[in-house]
Amino acid sequence: MLTNYHIWQIKKAIRFMVPVIIAIFIIGNIIAFFIKEPIKIPDNVLYKKNGFLLFKDAPAYISLLEKYPYNPGVTLTIYTIREGESYWDVIQRYGISIDTFIGANPQLDSLLAKAGTKVVIPHMDGLLIACKHFYDAWLAKLHTGGKGSIRGQYIHHPLELLAMDDIRFAFIENARPVAVNSKIEKLYTLRQKFQSPINGRFTSMYGERVDPLEHGMAFHNGLDICASQGTPIKPVQKGFVNFTGWLDGYGFTIIIQHDEGYESWYGHCQKIFAQTGEFVTTDSIIGTVGSTGRSTGPHLHFMLLQHGKVLNPIMFIW
Repeated sequence: MLTNYHIWQIKKAIRFMVPVIIAIFIIGNIIAFFIKEPIKIPDNVLYKKNGFLLFKDAPAYISLLEKYPYNPGVTLTIYTIREGESYWDVIQRYGISIDTFIGANPQLDSLLAKAGTKVVIPHMDGLLIACKHFYDAWLAKLHTGGKGSIRGQYIHHPLELLAMDDIRFAFIENARPVAVNSKIEKLYTLRQKFQSPINGRFTSMYGERVDPLEHGMAFHNGLDICASQGTPIKPVQKGFVNFTGWLDGYGFTIIIQHDEGYESWYGHCQKIFAQTGEFVTTDSIIGTVGSTGRSTGPHLHFMLLQHGKVLNPIMFIW
């Protein structure tokens, strides 16, 4: 039972503790203010799109993450693209989705990888976002469906309230970006409509190359994806099978007609399972990887056309 004496002692302790806590709070913030170097971002580096902060200066973005002093909510690797690598090769190696890669690299202005380019690789699927205020992360979570948890030190510690940081980072698990820069927006939208026909390594890209069987240069009208003989091949999009059979140079080949005038070709097949006139989905196994026709080894020669015009496949299945 509390007596007047006990109540007096409690009040006395409170009167003593409150000034002490306030003093610790103030002194701690002042010390942190002078000790910690604030994160400063020039105005021309950032812009907002659909409520999300995006970077338009690649060196500034990479440099910031290389020196970022807080926990961004996920382990990050700053990876330098090697000669002949595509972004698809990198995300396959790290086991993350295309959406995760795009969200972590808002500075990219092209989906064609160039040797020496530095990219950010999160070690799990989700959305890495920049936050000017702690509620930016909560708004982003709502925009992306609100299913994944928010990770990282995006909220200032009680002893960091005087921190002059321009930005913090947060990571939303299993979220996808809802805003990408205008230079890749159309390509990103296209990429979401297609899947890769096989898992494998890109060994020869679209365009001029040294002919592997003859001397001199030759135009390569597709994308060569290396995989083991017998690897199942799936359509990049649902559609009707237009052709199955032997085509000189391409060996056993499958041609599928898709919506919007797209047509996909799958060459050098070992076996063909699809039948002409059949409707196939992205889950259908239409054939297997082989080395038939004009080929130096097991791989898939993949071509994509629209209204008869040959396209660069890397822009669609990277």
